[in-house]
Amino acid sequence: MTMSALFADKSILLTTDQRNGLLETLSMIARIVWDNDFVPMHENYGGGMGNANMIGQYISFRNMMAVIFKDEAEFKQRAAESYKVMKQTINRYISNKGIVYASVHYMQPSIEPHLFAALQLKQAGLGDLFTELKPKFLSFINFYTSFFRPAQDELISIGDGLQEPTAILSLLAAGYANTDAALSKKLYGLPYKKSDFGYSTMAINTATHFAPVKLALTNESFDGYYNVIRAGSNAIWHILPKQFIDHLHEDQNSVIIYSLDFPITVNSSAFYTPRVWGSKSKSMVLPAKAFPEWNQTTFLIEGGYYKNMENTSFSRNTSIGITGGWERKVSVIAIDETKPIIVIVDKVPGNDNIWSMPFMSTNISRQANGFKITGQQGIDWWLINNNTEYNVQQFATHTETMQYLRLRGKNFFNVILPFVKGSDPYREVKYINGKISVPYNGHLLTITEKGYSYKEKTVEF
Repeated sequence: MTMSALFADKSILLTTDQRNGLLETLSMIARIVWDNDFVPMHENYGGGMGNANMIGQYISFRNMMAVIFKDEAEFKQRAAESYKVMKQTINRYISNKGIVYASVHYMQPSIEPHLFAALQLKQAGLGDLFTELKPKFLSFINFYTSFFRPAQDELISIGDGLQEPTAILSLLAAGYANTDAALSKKLYGLPYKKSDFGYSTMAINTATHFAPVKLALTNESFDGYYNVIRAGSNAIWHILPKQFIDHLHEDQNSVIIYSLDFPITVNSSAFYTPRVWGSKSKSMVLPAKAFPEWNQTTFLIEGGYYKNMENTSFSRNTSIGITGGWERKVSVIAIDETKPIIVIVDKVPGNDNIWSMPFMSTNISRQANGFKITGQQGIDWWLINNNTEYNVQQFATHTETMQYLRLRGKNFFNVILPFVKGSDPYREVKYINGKISVPYNGHLLTITEKGYSYKEKTVEF
């Protein structure tokens, strides 16, 4: 599959001997992937096919090889059917709203093989899926770029995977190079990474320098996957899947938060080692009886809606499961985007629950109105609440360190106040009788679970 990408870029020239040798190897691979004894794809095959993305990979590999050897008798009919098959496959893996139901990392094996096959079809003159399916691909681009963290240098991680750039957008850029030059140039200007699922440098234009592109990313709601709240250099991803998502962990209703370009809390996947995919390692709320070790010093391994308001964005989801109906509301107050305020309200059945969040911090200090937290990078923040019973746990992988703050109580009303290191405009914040009073640009901003008031104006969440 990776070698076949060589033939998707006409600027790469091979000698006759190189070409013949490569074709001999590809010919052998093509016959292996089409042999049901080696890659069983026949009906009523009773064996496991792997994760959801793997079936699509097999289909793409087979059809890509068939197109390469379309002039040989064995592959002629297969190649003639490849366009139809790949169209069906892409439609199956990308929803009409552009959503791919996989973790961020595993969208690469879910989508990249299809793009390689589409490039091969286009190169062979057998049809242009990029043009025919353009509305779907545009929706997918909108969905996929919503994973960019505020600096737009990498994608966030949800489920199995790491924070990373991607080759998918550059492969799409190659597909539109001669039909939509403006779109192609835009996609080439976004962060790029060599793919784990194909030598994409051989399938795209790497000779031309494309000016870096900065997207105007906005609030988004992707039903069945997540809501994204953005305000300048601030972003929150509220994960609320309604259906199976390939390689997802117990992430339902958890959040990822960046403020002023820096991470406050991220998804603690760390890929496979160490294994931290359980709900106890996420920004979640659990019944205390399900989490008896919540205060130990060592780490152990139905629908939502979304709305925008002036200077405020809001996401809500109810998660059914071990919590039995936990509702999480997440809001960002961005009257001044350099002074974002993040409000998280959790309503949970039962009287004894554990609130948990992994922080990208080096120190968590208990104060009168909550916690003062020292961030690992360019910001610190306050977490304002009235929970008196708490615990801090340290967790480290070979690449990063997190601190887990656990709170015990019935329901939880937390306000996060980020600020640039070296400043602290929130020393005088007060929490009295369910109201949090924040000095804000020379005025007083008052926050409750239901909304906020500022300069004689009241906004409900």
